[in-house]
Amino acid sequence: MKGYLSLETTLKNYVCTGVDKSKLILAVPYYGREWQTKGYGVPSSSTAYVSSRTFAEIKSKYEGQYTEKWHTESATPYFV
Repeated sequence: MKGYLSLETTLKNYVCTGVDKSKLILAVPYYGREWQTKGYGVPSSSTAYVSSRTFAEIKSKYEGQYTEKWHTESATPYFV
């Protein structure tokens, strides 16, 4: 299918152009997702998916109510 993109075709294209497989990292973007959780601690198990929002929407809605934190390992912001 011309123009069709998927994780599989993208990774195959990188490898076909000479990129070493050991240099590729596949990540799943969970940013912008609101999840109901079992508790308020980080980390906490999720119990249900709620909705999707941009970081700007989340920040403007919750700024001042929660503290913005930075998760170094994943290089992502989050609020607690």
